[in-house]
Amino acid sequence: SDDNPVRRTISSAGGSPTGVDISPPFADGRRLALIRSTNHLAVVDLSNPSGVARSIPLVPPGSGANVHPDQVLFSSAGNVLEVFVRVSGLGDVMHLKFDGSTQADGAPKPILNQFATGSTTTDMALYTGQDGALRLLTVDAGGPSVTIVDVVAAQSTTIPLSGPATRVLLYDGLSGREALLYPVGGASPTFHRLELEQLAIKKSKAVSSHTLVGSIGDIVPVANGQWFLVTHQSGGTTVTLVEGAGNNVLPFTGAGSVGGATVSPDGQAAFLLTFAGGASHLSRIDVATGHPESRELEGSGHASLHLVGQNILIAHNNARGAVT
Repeated sequence: SDDNPVRRTISSAGGSPTGVDISPPFADGRRLALIRSTNHLAVVDLSNPSGVARSIPLVPPGSGANVHPDQVLFSSAGNVLEVFVRVSGLGDVMHLKFDGSTQADGAPKPILNQFATGSTTTDMALYTGQDGALRLLTVDAGGPSVTIVDVVAAQSTTIPLSGPATRVLLYDGLSGREALLYPVGGASPTFHRLELEQLAIKKSKAVSSHTLVGSIGDIVPVANGQWFLVTHQSGGTTVTLVEGAGNNVLPFTGAGSVGGATVSPDGQAAFLLTFAGGASHLSRIDVATGHPESRELEGSGHASLHLVGQNILIAHNNARGAVT
């Protein structure tokens, strides 16, 4: 139709849009779109996409600076939407709070604030503590350190780390909500666990560091965040499986590359899909003993591994859409 889709020009302060983030609903179902570009944010009310967009410069005009809004997180409750924007090169996280009110021209009207989180903040996450308070967790690679901000009280706590970290993953651990802090790209073999609910009691002792046999390439959650799959860039170990709510660390050495990993619902076995020498293999690792078993898969083009009930499903990357 003539009015769907809506095509419009968005101010980007001379730059090109680099990303769009859509908020969860708030204030009777209203949703906002945040359009990111160098040095600039634009906010559009999706309930009125032809209306006036709110323009938010990130640096003073003519300053010559170039900063980049790289990551956006949302938290909504009732009529309030809170937006957190990590801006590379700024050293702060921007906080935008919308309560459904608008400017005279109809554009969404936020309350603006900034949280100092370190000059090289590389990742962030939101969580709600056991006391019900919303908190922002940020990783400063230059510290290295992690900063936790009580959003309502605008109070922050910075905790130094003993080794590099650039990323954070949140999960439910033995002590409640915990954070996994780690470097990517082979900078170090060490990751850190932070017991978020024990910070007030344990202070710096709420952080523990764990060194693996090879440098960490990346970490991804598997089995709904109960386990983490660590890929390595050195040390001769293909992957390591790390248990979230526990102390199990399972290194797995094998040739080739890893296409996927999962853990059985009872936590007793881990499964890996690996590729080597033109063949695909499904490996099973006993969590209690670390003993691996492997079998070559028939066919070709095995692309990904999935756990469906008590069964392992392996999807094939071919035109027939085959599965094993």
